Amino acid sequence: MAPARRPAGPSNESPNEAIQDLAAANAEIDRLRALLVSQETPSETETMNSNRLANVLEAIAQRLTREDSLNRSPKSTKIPDPPLLTDGKDPTFDSWKLQIKGKLRTNADHFLVEEDKMTYVFSRTGGDAQRHLQPRYDEESKDPFLTAEDMIIYLSSIYEDPHKVQNARLEYRGLMMKTSETFADFHTRFLHLAGQARIPEEDLRPDLFDKLTLELQRTALPVYSTLRTVKSLADECLSLDQGLRRLKARSDRLKARTTSTGRNPPVKDSNATPTTRNAPTRSFTREQTPARTSPREGTPDRPRPSYPDPKTQALSDQGACFSCGKQGHFSKDCVLKVRDQALAVQEVNAESGNESDESGKEEP
Repeated sequence: MAPARRPAGPSNESPNEAIQDLAAANAEIDRLRALLVSQETPSETETMNSNRLANVLEAIAQRLTREDSLNRSPKSTKIPDPPLLTDGKDPTFDSWKLQIKGKLRTNADHFLVEEDKMTYVFSRTGGDAQRHLQPRYDEESKDPFLTAEDMIIYLSSIYEDPHKVQNARLEYRGLMMKTSETFADFHTRFLHLAGQARIPEEDLRPDLFDKLTLELQRTALPVYSTLRTVKSLADECLSLDQGLRRLKARSDRLKARTTSTGRNPPVKDSNATPTTRNAPTRSFTREQTPARTSPREGTPDRPRPSYPDPKTQALSDQGACFSCGKQGHFSKDCVLKVRDQALAVQEVNAESGNESDESGKEEP
């Protein structure tokens, strides 16, 4: 008896059922063809019916083959393997657990049976973490792991902090934005702690505003009532923080430029006597000529040299000039001595001139 013909349209059978039907149709085609060959003198009608039946079965087989190829979808794209979990610090266990679960979920078609998943989880551990799994991963263990999820849960009991939520809430309460910190960095810390502490969504907006710096709070206060969500508040604070930092950087550049180019005005001495250009030179007599101050005046007392002349020794003990006898300068700086020397030179020059005039006269 020929099998019933399938209705046209997409098949609702599973791939395994379609494969079974295809195998049965191919077997029936082979049987009918063998029957035709074994008959010595088949009638024309029998031959036509057999050929028609064989064609129908062959069409059904081709349709099943086409549907089976459509039902077979390609494997999912392989995502990168998570790093090895060793001590729960680098990477952290929370990060590793998220990555390993994502790998098993996204590439589920790469793991045909549960044993494949268990093998993969074990291969993504090392060091202490693998030593924790090894006793129960062994086939001869009295309490072996049955699923990959059992292995992840067992590692969670070792590396996860049972008081993680409470500790995160304590840190969240003391969180405040630093003046040297950008809002982007602070917002990242805020969201991380809020997620770990499981802060309700309705508390995030007022908490975020309370933890800002005073300068940023004063700037955002005029528009705070119009920002209904924590995201809108975060976006506004990010824009304001960037603007404030640009203004501060510009102000610092102006201050630095003013400091580098500015000069302090000279301090005028109220007791100093102003000098006038081209003023007539004041002449002094011998008695009125002021003595020049020696550069060594005002130095602490030091041992005086010894002189054989008592008068000279007395002047030395008093710190007086050997030329004029006045204190406050040395003999080499004495104006009177210089003047006397100049006068002496003039006298010598005058006498020399007179002698030249006399020697130049001719005898009568």
